[in-house]
Amino acid sequence: MKKRIAKGGSAHLEFALIKRIAIDIKVLQMIMGHSDISITMNIYNHVDAARVQNEMKKLENVM
Repeated sequence: MKKRIAKGGSAHLEFALIKRIAIDIKVLQMIMGHSDISITMNIYNHVDAARVQNEMKKLENVM
């Protein structure tokens, strides 16, 4: 099943909204219609300092 909800110029806007709700990357791959997870990871999965800090806090909470 390859049903894309994001088309054309709206893809990045829709992705931004999806990212804010922290959707699973494999689910995002399916939603975006990518046949290979590397496409989803390389194009839509960005890491910045704030994101790293948030993930480090999660680790600190479980240790």
